[in-house]
Amino acid sequence: RKVQEYRDSRGQRKSPDIKFINVIDGGGWLARLNDLETIWKGCDYCFALANLGDLKDVLDYVMNP
Repeated sequence: RKVQEYRDSRGQRKSPDIKFINVIDGGGWLARLNDLETIWKGCDYCFALANLGDLKDVLDYVMNP
């Protein structure tokens, strides 16, 4: 919840533009879809272990716009 609050308000104050990246592991999240949705909505990027290889491309993009 605090991450979501920070993310929602960061444009209203002078604070660093921090990107929140989550990595979701395992299929257990399928049984916890509400929690998964909360995590997904609270971050800028969300990866499953299966697509973790794309993280480097995202970091390159974020660090060198």
